[in-house]
This record gives sequence, structure tokens and C-alpha cells, in this order.
Amino acid sequence: MNLLQVVQTASSPLTCVRRCRSLRIGVPWGRKTRQRVIVSAAALCVFLMLVSLKGGPVILLPHLINTLEQRVNRTVSTPLGMDKTSRRLVDLDTVHVAIFADEKLFPGVVTLTNSIVSNTASPVTFHFVTFPSNATLLRSWITGSKLRNITFEIVEFPVSILNGKYRSSSSRKELSNPLNFARFYLQTLFPKVGKIIYMDCDCLVLGNIKELYNIQLDSHHPVSLLRMCDLEEDFFSDIKNLLNFSNPDVIKASISSDACILNNGVFVADLIAWDQLNISQQLEYWMTLNTRSPIYREGDAGAGSQAPMNMVFHNRNIPLPPEWNMLSGRHKLNLTAKLIHWNGRRKPWMSCKSLLWNQYSVPDPSGRVKSCESGPAA
Repeated sequence: MNLLQVVQTASSPLTCVRRCRSLRIGVPWGRKTRQRVIVSAAALCVFLMLVSLKGGPVILLPHLINTLEQRVNRTVSTPLGMDKTSRRLVDLDTVHVAIFADEKLFPGVVTLTNSIVSNTASPVTFHFVTFPSNATLLRSWITGSKLRNITFEIVEFPVSILNGKYRSSSSRKELSNPLNFARFYLQTLFPKVGKIIYMDCDCLVLGNIKELYNIQLDSHHPVSLLRMCDLEEDFFSDIKNLLNFSNPDVIKASISSDACILNNGVFVADLIAWDQLNISQQLEYWMTLNTRSPIYREGDAGAGSQAPMNMVFHNRNIPLPPEWNMLSGRHKLNLTAKLIHWNGRRKPWMSCKSLLWNQYSVPDPSGRVKSCESGPAA
């Protein structure tokens, strides 16, 4: 029975309210969410019953009721200056995860996805971003494998948005891939999502992803990123290896040369605050400026998307717990690792030597792509 049926069949406002307490609308609620819905539904119920007692057209209000039912597990926030028709919905229960990759990286995409769903009981919605020519393969890999029941969307990245805006001097071609910069446009790619986790596809999740999603952000600190100097070992953490501190624009940005490098391979983002602070425009500014004047250091260190993210978020981030971005090869030193990140040149699906990675590998049902798992596809 839905709310409309309750209103139409209840003999009195009191009966109507009592029935509201037993309603189950949409997905299971959290306790606080359910209490808010019951109060709202009961109030609407009483109002509609009073209208009915006066001979009012209760039957003409199903749209109002259905709207309530469709939104019970969401809250809406409208940032200042944002058109109300473009409001973002902040899901109270579902974890939203963004993974960007082309066809060469799909073995990582499906393995990462499998590791996430295997280690959480929370509902997860996956937002995959790829090139238009790769979308069909990714969809068939997911729907033809053990991942067929996940909730997901595939977004085709408009590469033209980057025309003339970036350059890379790295010998690593993947760092110059347009999809490496697509993370700058999260608010454009996912216009209705309020909070999201971004992950490189060379990651493996061993903990409950809901814990990572629950990291608290605020309007001045819209992301949570790993500070490399927070790691126990002596990693590549000196920002002087990343930014060109002789460049006047870098000097004007007032970034300390002793600042810690932020790793952007895994981060949690509040897209409402992202919009309010014009983060995409700021990232694009530094990326484009580097095509005219060397903002980043030459070589792999300054290549890709790391430098713009460090320029924009150096003083606007919440520290990501190190166990949620344990860089490759170091997880053996820390048994509390909840996410392992193979951030170097060699990826685990290239050699299939990582037993941990192989455990979550998902074969390509078409057989086109080599898999690290010899088991059945489904």
C-alpha cells in the first residue's frame, strides 16, 4: 500500500497516521530518514483527510504524493547562484563512485568494481566515464559477467572540451590521456550527484566503501585527498618536484615550497561545494596556463592532472586517511590497508602476479581481453 491508497482508504486521520508508520516506500531507510518521512507523510495525510472531509478532491492530488514517495531517501541542496532546475540530489544511503578509463584500462575497471561490491553491504551506484568508441565494450563486459546486477551508468566523455587546454611532457602516454583530465569536470559529468568518490582504475578496495564515503567535508574543503607526507615511508612528497616555483604565477599563488604533495588518484568530493567554489574553472585555468608558461616541472612528476589539483586544493582539503590510498608495494608494511593503489607504470593486470588482485579479477565474457582469472565469467 502506498501513501495515496492510505489516504483514500483510511476512515479517519488517526487511522491514516497509524498506517503511515508501516509504510515502506522505495529503498530501505536509515532511522533518521524514516522518522522524517513518517512525520512528513503523516502531516500530509491529515491535511488530505481534512480536505476529503470537506468534500475536497483528494483523488486529484496523486502527483503531490508520488513526488514525496520518489524523494524519501534524498535531500536537496541548492547552492547560491545555482538555477533551481539544476539542483543536485544528495543521496543519504547510496555510495556514488566515479571511475574513468579507456579500453586498455577496462581490466582494472571491472576488478576495482568487483572489489568494491564484494566488501560492502551498502548500495553503490557506479559512474563510468569513457570514450564513445569504448562504451559498448564496457557495457557488455559488465552485463555479461558477475557484475550484471550492479547499478551503473556509462558517460561518454566529450574530448573537445579539452581542445588546446593541456599539454604533457611525460613519457607515460596514459598521463596525457584526455580521460586523465576528465576528473576536473565532475560537476558537468554528474549534474545530479551531490557527493562522489573518484578512484583511478588501478586500485583495489579491501574495506567498506561506505566508510570512505562518510568522510565529512565542508563548503571550504570540498575534497579529501591523501597528503603524501602523511605516509610512514619516505615517498615522493616534496612539492618542489611537482611545481615550478620560479614561475611568477606559482609564486603569486602563495603555495609554500614545503607543502605536501596531494595524490589525486583517490578522493572524496562534495560537488555542491565544488560548484559554489568554481573548482572546475580553477583547475582549467592552471591546466591552460601551463600550455603558455611552465607551471609544472618537466617529466613524469609534473605531468598529468596532479599539478592543477595541487594548485587548487593545497589549502582546501580534508586529509584522506592513509589506509584509504595505500600506494603500491607499501601495503605489505601496513596490514590496515583498506585500499591499495598501484600508481606506478606497472599495473597488476599486466603480469597477473598479484594473488590479491587476481582474487577480484573479472574475465571479459567476449574473450577479447586477457584476464588474470581463469574461472568462469559468470
